[in-house]
Amino acid sequence: DLPPQALVTILKKGMLYMQMEKGINEKAKTDTSPENIVLSIIEAVRKEEAIVPTRPPPQPRPHQEQLSHNNSNNANQQQLNQPPTKVNPWNQPPLQMLEPIQIPKSSVLILKGHIRDVYCGAWTRDGRYLATGSGDATAIIWEIENHKYYVQHYILDHATQQERKDKDIATLAWNPSGTILATGCYDGTARLWTNHGELKFVLSFHDHPVFTVQFSPDGTQLLTGSADYKIVVWNVLTGDIRQIFQVHQDRALDVDWLNNTTFASCSGDAKIAICVVGQNQPMFLLEGHTGEVNKIEWDPSGKILASCSDDKTVRIWRNLERNLSPSCTVLLGHTHHVYTIKWAPNDSKILASGAFDFTVRLWDVSNNTCISVLSKHVQPIYTICFSPKGKYFVSGGIDNVMNMWRTADSALVASYQANGGIFEAAWDESGQNIALCLADKTVAVIQTNDILFFQE
Repeated sequence: DLPPQALVTILKKGMLYMQMEKGINEKAKTDTSPENIVLSIIEAVRKEEAIVPTRPPPQPRPHQEQLSHNNSNNANQQQLNQPPTKVNPWNQPPLQMLEPIQIPKSSVLILKGHIRDVYCGAWTRDGRYLATGSGDATAIIWEIENHKYYVQHYILDHATQQERKDKDIATLAWNPSGTILATGCYDGTARLWTNHGELKFVLSFHDHPVFTVQFSPDGTQLLTGSADYKIVVWNVLTGDIRQIFQVHQDRALDVDWLNNTTFASCSGDAKIAICVVGQNQPMFLLEGHTGEVNKIEWDPSGKILASCSDDKTVRIWRNLERNLSPSCTVLLGHTHHVYTIKWAPNDSKILASGAFDFTVRLWDVSNNTCISVLSKHVQPIYTICFSPKGKYFVSGGIDNVMNMWRTADSALVASYQANGGIFEAAWDESGQNIALCLADKTVAVIQTNDILFFQE
């Protein structure tokens, strides 16, 4: 049998849930070395082989053919085959360059402190603190001065009596003011810390890994979503439970607040719930996906919700207001699990998606077309992150390479060859730093001022 922790050492934060759901192929069962496990997973992705579970889920899952393809609110779903057509939403001539810049390792700040793979990371809005979470049962808060210089760091230890098994940090998030950090742990707890690493509350309720945490826009509430199928709303000031939502029939994989009362959640049950704090039943339960829904995100206007799934699709949900009938557009093109999506932080309705087919796709959601297919990566994509003004974005994954793209024309601007797989990229709000959470136990901080032609 494959040890439960073997996969955790090579998969990023959201991939932690797949440890329970998706194992590896038969080859890896005979050799549990990390190198062979990586190769076996890559081989399974390339061949699209069936993946054998290492652990059974808490209860039997419904067969995919039993899941409805129709929205419970009679959503009108369009399936779109999109030719790649270039557009320039910014209406400006892009800068010309001959070759992408290769970012030298000598110009990158490497933060060392974790002793296992680093899965997740997030900056405070002022860029002074970077928090990272690892498979070593710790989160670390790194203090960065003037967006440039490492000052000190604080270790947030989640181990109990030095027991570190099954205490991987799967997710973390800052409150809007950057004064409180929330961490979600594989032991089922969430914790609230000050930005100097002092523990405020241990939020104990879930009895399975916490995969997602997010503060409400006003910072007074925290959502936690877990493999126990439940989503909990916590009072940040007291550490008490405000409400428990039991709207899913499988592990909760992601949450996203729309405002201080309404949020969306997605699950391994292939459904998306739109819930309102204080109400027991979802306002909408969106059906249509036929595989686990990995990620959801509201667009900058708050009127459109994007989702991506193991069913190889990206979906765009509209009319998600009371007294309206939701509609859904299906964006087709990816040929394997779509693992991540990200909206450009502007009003252009630009959405990027990354998948296990090794590609990143850029979509213009205003006319439901694929702008470009970016195929420089040679392994599955785990993370996408836009610059603060949306003029650039980066992608990364198993192949150890961070690619920086210009949004206006999809040109490859720069690349960085890391020493390990990239589990998450986080761009600070000043636009000056990109943090990479890496499989080599380090965090790489790339300063964009050092990149030629970069003009945010």
